[in-house]
Amino acid sequence: MIAMLRGKVASLHNDNITLDVNGVGYLVYVTKLDLSNLVLEQEYTLHISTIVREDAINLFGFTVASNREIFDILRSVNKVGPKLAMGILGSITVQDLASAVQSKNTSVLTKIPGIGK
Repeated sequence: MIAMLRGKVASLHNDNITLDVNGVGYLVYVTKLDLSNLVLEQEYTLHISTIVREDAINLFGFTVASNREIFDILRSVNKVGPKLAMGILGSITVQDLASAVQSKNTSVLTKIPGIGK
């Protein structure tokens, strides 16, 4: 499994980047929050969660290692796949998410696209 990549951002897209690691371009899905902070041609270290499926190998990258851990925890929740987990982390800070879950504040959670009651 790929756990970390260090390279330059070669291109930015809607929900992913191409990270150039020594001449090899990796398509890495990133949150909207991370995407807004990444700059073309700058070097970054991304903490990667690799998801292997029958038809694809997808890389999900995070600039902060703890966000990768939260992503993996979110994916363990029933009906939360990688795309929804990325949407959650791109819509709310980890601190606000933890606070909402701990206090059972469903109004904060249901404002996130894809989350129902």
